Amino acid sequence: MKQLQDGNGRIVVVGLCPQRGKYRKGGTRDRLHSLMRERNYDFLNCFIEHVPTNECKVRNVDTGIVNEIRSYSKVIGLGKFVESVLRTHEIDGLCIPHPSPLNRIWNDRTKFEEYKEKIDGYIRSQSKR
Repeated sequence: MKQLQDGNGRIVVVGLCPQRGKYRKGGTRDRLHSLMRERNYDFLNCFIEHVPTNECKVRNVDTGIVNEIRSYSKVIGLGKFVESVLRTHEIDGLCIPHPSPLNRIWNDRTKFEEYKEKIDGYIRSQSKR
């Protein structure tokens, strides 16, 4: 995986698992890219393959993935499950609502701008995490 930099070090965005469907314009990837203001970042999923909902348990997340997440300077988690993974493994980071088009919080443009500012502030901060 190519390591990318932004100011204070490497940034990783952590998701749950790969999407099952094809890329959709205006979907999650496009929203995430807009939230990140087109800065460079790596992306990791807690699960390498799509996982059925009943198997999405924090204890099922591979330790290799957790260790790779730990190697980044800045960690941005997408959604409640990823927040639980980071908290359980004591990884500091910024967690935001998942940028899926199905998540209605993103219909409010002011919330979208608010999270962009939170991400910017977190990335500009001097602390390692």
